Amino acid sequence: YPAPSGVVAYRLLPGERNRSSIELGFQHVLDSNPRPYSRAFLTRRLLEDRASRAVGWIAADSARYIYGNEARYQGIGIVPRVEIGARGQLTMYANRYAQRLQADCGFLPTEGAMPVEPDRLRYLGQPWSRFDTHNSNHGAILTSRPRTDAWNLRFSSLVSDVDRPRSDFNMFRDVAANGSAEAVTIIARDRRITSWAHEAIAARESTFGDHRLGLNVVARYRDSDYRDPITQTVELGRVSLFDRPRISEEPVAPAEPTRTSARVRQMETGASLRYAHRTGLAASVSARRVFVDESSKATDRADSARSSANWLYNASLAAPVTDALTAFVATTRGIEEAGTAPQNAANRFEVLSPVL
Repeated sequence: YPAPSGVVAYRLLPGERNRSSIELGFQHVLDSNPRPYSRAFLTRRLLEDRASRAVGWIAADSARYIYGNEARYQGIGIVPRVEIGARGQLTMYANRYAQRLQADCGFLPTEGAMPVEPDRLRYLGQPWSRFDTHNSNHGAILTSRPRTDAWNLRFSSLVSDVDRPRSDFNMFRDVAANGSAEAVTIIARDRRITSWAHEAIAARESTFGDHRLGLNVVARYRDSDYRDPITQTVELGRVSLFDRPRISEEPVAPAEPTRTSARVRQMETGASLRYAHRTGLAASVSARRVFVDESSKATDRADSARSSANWLYNASLAAPVTDALTAFVATTRGIEEAGTAPQNAANRFEVLSPVL
């Protein structure tokens, strides 16, 4: 699915046979703080086995591993599939995941090592601070049934949306041996990331005696929009990690906030060649040409944009040494967009060059 930094593998619930499962249980039993959870999935074959439907569900009432955060998790997804003609298969999917928890706490000791150990089940952050996210994915994948010595095709179009009304964080700096620390709560409102990705792959495998050759040709396009959060900082002063937390009132959101938004468009084409021998010798090589267009917009400054084009590659070689030992060597070159310069930098909000 289209993640913020590219398209990653997404494993769908299989629907080859009818099956169902419901699981009920408890978490955090060893912490003497048991919390219930439920998990279920259902798959059914339809239309004389020419179609299938898979549904999954998970929900949990949790106390986070540290430090006492209360949390709620809920997720549901559905995956329908249908056969098209003699060779085609269309897979669609949609899921939604909601997570809400008290914001995490972080600690910066005075001299590097944490001198005290706070109570794991006592929440030290502000009671109104929270992390709230709603993630959804949906899309369609059209594939041809694999055949040897023939071109096999795959087309996909996928959308991913991350909506975070709040992503706060409680920071305790300069933690001393007596448990005192400077407390700061960072409020982050209204962060959102949306990505839409398309992919087309043509693959062919052929066998010649003891040799097998495989060729892949790929084209991809990704369009991602980022909306940075509106941030506020609440200084709480010096506090003790062993006393009751000092509670502050939740500040009102600013009327005219300073924020940025960014857009990344990535296009790539490439090909890969694979070779395998009956003895276990295998080699592969691939090359891709990637074009990245990035732009940034802030409420209080001019727009910034940058375009780049790069060659990416990878190669690998594996050879059997003995029946139980195989030697291999591999190299790869990837790309990652670097985003924009932070608000407190001299070149703030400037689009940075991708990292290779």
